[in-house]
Amino acid sequence: IKLPTLMLHAHDDPIVPIGPCLQYPWEGNSYLFPEFSRFGGHVGFHGVGKRLWHLDRVLYFLTQMLCVRILYPRSPQDEPQGYPQDIVVFL
Repeated sequence: IKLPTLMLHAHDDPIVPIGPCLQYPWEGNSYLFPEFSRFGGHVGFHGVGKRLWHLDRVLYFLTQMLCVRILYPRSPQDEPQGYPQDIVVFL
């Protein structure tokens, strides 16, 4: 993966086990941003009140990517095709 990618996963997901995610060497790819919640089930990341936890995390991630882009601009020649306009979010 060569695009900034947020990956959200819950420890209590009954369909996709957390084990492989915890064993994966995330630090080996600086484009990957894993976040593991204790609860959430399978795509059931609920928040408090009308807020949705997963949407808050996505908005925070996108804000961080935008801030990095503004603070550390690069020339187009330094960037792979499609970056930084493309960002991937897995829920």
